Amino acid sequence: MDAIDLSAVFTKQFFLFAFLIVFTVVYVFAAKRFLSSSQDRRRRRQEALYTAISQGFLKATVDAVEDLVNLYKGVHKLGADDISYRAGLSRTLREYLVDIVSSSSLDVAETKRLKDKATAILKEIEAQAPYADLPVAERNLLVDVERFVRAGDNISAAMKLQDLAGLIEVRSEAFERLQAANKWSVPLAVIGLVLTVVFGTISLIK
Repeated sequence: MDAIDLSAVFTKQFFLFAFLIVFTVVYVFAAKRFLSSSQDRRRRRQEALYTAISQGFLKATVDAVEDLVNLYKGVHKLGADDISYRAGLSRTLREYLVDIVSSSSLDVAETKRLKDKATAILKEIEAQAPYADLPVAERNLLVDVERFVRAGDNISAAMKLQDLAGLIEVRSEAFERLQAANKWSVPLAVIGLVLTVVFGTISLIK
């Protein structure tokens, strides 16, 4: 191979290496930008919902579960027939309680008023849909346990609790496997993408 061929090969490799560096940097930057944007949107929705809840409680314009449901659906842009709000609404109210209790911008009277109102509505939600923030299987088992306990059927309640314990164990094992898989999913995806670009570029250069 003469000097001209070596120079051409070196030039191709140099441009390929430079392209890979630029592509990787751009890809990482875009991924971080997307994640940051998603987090910002989520935070803005949460702040908007907390502000609407506080103003509604203080002005007495939010006085029932239905009012709070409408606020939640409005902020999250859910349809009128969408029932996926149930789990999210209970969780949001609990997080809201933590936020107002730890807030330094509210006086004691306002904090107590907001806390009492949020707690009362949260109890009403849980009474209407017990354990709404749990998956369907766990929720049904807990409802059965509660029903058997009220009926005095402790044997059936104990059996349901055993079923629940087994289900929790299965969920825990599945979650651990998912965590282990996710640990490598992003690096492998990046490596696969880079290799695809590498071989694609090589095929174009040849």
